[in-house]
Order: sequence, then structure tokens, then C-alpha cells
Amino acid sequence: KVAEQGKLITDLSMQVEAHKKQIAHLQTLMSPDFSLYRALERLDSHLDNREVQIAKRNELLMFRSVLLQKRAQRIDAKERRVEDEKNRLMAIERSIVMAEKKLAEMQSIASRQREVAEGVARVEEFEKQRKHREELLRDREMKLMHEEMRVLKAKAEAVELRDTLDRQR
Repeated sequence: KVAEQGKLITDLSMQVEAHKKQIAHLQTLMSPDFSLYRALERLDSHLDNREVQIAKRNELLMFRSVLLQKRAQRIDAKERRVEDEKNRLMAIERSIVMAEKKLAEMQSIASRQREVAEGVARVEEFEKQRKHREELLRDREMKLMHEEMRVLKAKAEAVELRDTLDRQR
């Protein structure tokens, strides 16, 4: 019985010690120093949370920065493509202007060639007409010569007749 009572006393004394420690702990919790400690702990926790938020925000900002860089690269590439397209269009416009100039030159040359061909045709026509007139003139000259010859023959015959008549008289 005494051993059991001793054991019970030891258990109870251990429980009392535990309760005393718990009371001391609770007293420190309620003391002003503990409330400062808790406030510091909360502030520390708040700062840790704030640091985590700032880290997340920085991470997000870095991600946005990367996205903006990629977007800027795409915009730059698009601007280069637009500039290249502008340059290509300007080159096409220049070649069109050059082609139009060459076409105008070719049309001018063709026009001059037509004028020359028409002039040559007119000259050939005039030459033909001149030859025809010359032939007509030769024919008329020939006819006139034949006519003069006939007239001369007729005169000669008339003179001969007159001489014959004069002789007969």
C-alpha cells in the first residue's frame, strides 16, 4: 500500500510540476514581454509574407518583362517585314516607272517608224506617179512627134502637090 501511495504521490507531484510549468508559460504569455514577443513574431510573419509577396510580384514582373520583350521582338520583326515590303514595293514602283518610260520610248520609236514608213510609202507613191507622168509625157511627146511627122509629111505632100500643080500650070 505504501509503495502504491508513493507511486501515486510521485505521479501527482509530476503532474503538479507540469501544471506549474504550464502556469508559468501562461503567465509569460500574459506578460507584457510576451505580447511584445508575439507582436514581433506577427511582424516577422507579416514581413515574411510580404517578402514572399514581393518575390512573387518580382517573379510576375520578370515574366511580364519577358513577355514584353518577346512582344517587342515580334513588333520589331513585323516592322522590319513592313519596311522590307515597303522597299520591295518601292522597287516595283521604280521598275514600273522605268518600264513606262521604256514603253513611251518604244511607242515614240514605233510612231517615228510608222511616220518614216508612211513617208517612204508617200515617196514611193510620188515616185510611181512621177514615173507614170514621165511615161505619159513620153507618150505625148511620141504622139506629138508622130503628129509633127504627119504634119511635116502632110506639109511635104502639100508642098509637093503645090510644086506638082505649079509645074502643071
